[in-house]
Amino acid sequence: MEQTRRRFLTGATATALPLPLTAQAQPERETWTYKTVGGLDIKADIIRGAGAGPRPAILYIHGGGLMMASRTGMPPKWELQRFTQAGFTVVSIDYRLAPATKLPAIVEDVQDAYAWMRTTPDLDRSEEHTSELQSHHD
Repeated sequence: MEQTRRRFLTGATATALPLPLTAQAQPERETWTYKTVGGLDIKADIIRGAGAGPRPAILYIHGGGLMMASRTGMPPKWELQRFTQAGFTVVSIDYRLAPATKLPAIVEDVQDAYAWMRTTPDLDRSEEHTSELQSHHD
């Protein structure tokens, strides 16, 4: 078990090394509103690499202890490049923050973002991978 854990951590570290960004490797970013609560638009950034057609999507939820940060600062540029060059679309979301918003409403925002991501036709996600995600979610 420990050897498996070490191999995983070593592999994860090795694959997480930053790559230099090139001018043509800059992914496209679009901002969408995925939910409105009490007049507050809660937004998601859709980040795509070059090329057209369906692709799997990653739902990226920023850190910050549920109290700070936003979709615009995450993921880092090198990580975006890695995801988009691998053929993924990244959906980086905002959610209402604590302490003004309690945990059940924050969880609801994340669940709503996931549902929105799965049903938005313009997202260009791969049905094969979407079905795979659904089977892990159920």
